[in-house]
Amino acid sequence: MNVGRLVALVALTLAATRAASPQGTPALVIRVLERTTQQPLPNAEVIDLDSGARRFTNAEGEARLGWGPTGRLRLRVRQLGFQFVEQDVTKSTSQAGAGDTLVVTLGRVAYTLPEVATKETGCSPDADSVTKALSVVALSQLSMGAERYDAFRKAYPFQIRQKRRTVRFNPDGTAREVRESSEEATSKEWGERYEPGKVVDRSSRGFSVPLLFLTALADPVFWRHHCFAVHGVETLGQDRVLRLTFVPVPMVAEPDWMGTAFVDSATSMLRRVEFQIAGLRDDDVPRRLEGFTTFRSPSPFIVVPDSTVAMWWRREASTYTNGWKGPDVVQLLQLQSVTYRKATPPTDVRR
Repeated sequence: MNVGRLVALVALTLAATRAASPQGTPALVIRVLERTTQQPLPNAEVIDLDSGARRFTNAEGEARLGWGPTGRLRLRVRQLGFQFVEQDVTKSTSQAGAGDTLVVTLGRVAYTLPEVATKETGCSPDADSVTKALSVVALSQLSMGAERYDAFRKAYPFQIRQKRRTVRFNPDGTAREVRESSEEATSKEWGERYEPGKVVDRSSRGFSVPLLFLTALADPVFWRHHCFAVHGVETLGQDRVLRLTFVPVPMVAEPDWMGTAFVDSATSMLRRVEFQIAGLRDDDVPRRLEGFTTFRSPSPFIVVPDSTVAMWWRREASTYTNGWKGPDVVQLLQLQSVTYRKATPPTDVRR
């Protein structure tokens, strides 16, 4: 089974990457630290805006960029949950030499969050100034993580193993069938692009729902087809999280995703996504589909789907007996292992 296409499952993933300078090339060492604690920031992204070259810091918070023929670098340094920094550097200003080091400190994003719901960004032009400012910060953090996922899986190609457990129920709520299987996929295969109008892919054999990775949030197509609403702070477990909702814009005629993302207010890392398919007609199959995804962090400031629970209903409510209104099918997809095939990313999480 191709786990890039999962039956009735969805997951959002955010991530980052790093790379090294070619051997023997004069390079600038960029050391990225958290401003308050002076601790190194692994997986911070360092970009030369002129050449487009990008590197990601190691466990010591260091990355290397070659000087190139101009001896000048126009840098942007960013990390999830932090304000980005832009800085021009030349050999003369950095005490020229092949072993130069530049220290960059990043300050954390400060979310000033109202305790009441706010209005949709991109769909409500009359939203107040606080809402707009908060929306820009929160959504830019999601977009940043989305942009970096592809780079992470290219720098650290991996293979995942996951377990799928599917339970089918009788109308009275008793389990009719239980199936379990194990699946493997490479990082290149894991996940599909968001395609409007194809969220539910129907065939003569039934239907499937492609994974919705966080990369969709960096895709202009997804942004054009959805409104985002930024709400106040809530408690998830023992942590404080920012609540963001997304719904299809009114022009979307086909079934599409709606849901809520819970983002850690301290790190901007995605913690949980609750999802549902909007726009299903009364005679559609499935008649209803919803669930949630939780996440784990295998490397600093990077998350991958940990477990996804999805449930869906096939029949009309009148077909159920004894007043039971539960789903026809519940499916659990649980990540069991991530194995890196080449380089291994930093694992010393400091945040």
